[in-house]
Amino acid sequence: MTRAVALVAIGGEILVLRAERANARQAGPCSAEGCSRNAYARWYCVMHYNRRRRHGDVTVVLRHGRLHGPHYEQACQLRRDNPAMTLDAIGKQVGVSRERIRQLLKKAGLETHSTGNHRRAWRPCAMECGRLTLRTYCSRKCSAAAYHLRMSTVLTCTQCGKEFLRQNALIRTRAKNYLGKYTTTNVFCNKVCQGRYVGAHFGIGTPGHPAPQRKKEGNHASTN
Repeated sequence: MTRAVALVAIGGEILVLRAERANARQAGPCSAEGCSRNAYARWYCVMHYNRRRRHGDVTVVLRHGRLHGPHYEQACQLRRDNPAMTLDAIGKQVGVSRERIRQLLKKAGLETHSTGNHRRAWRPCAMECGRLTLRTYCSRKCSAAAYHLRMSTVLTCTQCGKEFLRQNALIRTRAKNYLGKYTTTNVFCNKVCQGRYVGAHFGIGTPGHPAPQRKKEGNHASTN
């Protein structure tokens, strides 16, 4: 049989099936005993037609394996025995996803949420800002502040004595650049304190830096 003849034969069967379906729809109700649905094909409704096509018998009662299979019974039994068990725990024990467990429990009419308190409790923010959070920090601002604290070192200003934070990377960079050039260990919180310290220890009038003496007026007049 050539391909063209095969296609014609298949097309003829499709046309015959369509005609049978049309005749079945016009014939009235399903021919299966006790069924009042409208006929779909070969004088059977959709349900009985599928049963006849798949199993060869219209009296076969189909049981959906996904609904009434071993996963269904095991999941329902675990939910009845352990109300506080989470969907994830049931899914790992049964061998399916938690979404599938939720679907099975919903179809069975069982509770999909566990009765136990598995959620994280509210706790104060780690930055002690006074707000409650489910996480370690309440906001990105507190998280950034905590990161800044972890990456910084507490120093004491030589001039004013105030404690301040300085990044560890900046300390390492300055120590590397000033290695062998400066031996001082003074640190300052800002430029103002640095200027005051320099003025008090290395300014005019300090030891080693005497104030310039003004010329006398007589000497200045005699030169003129």
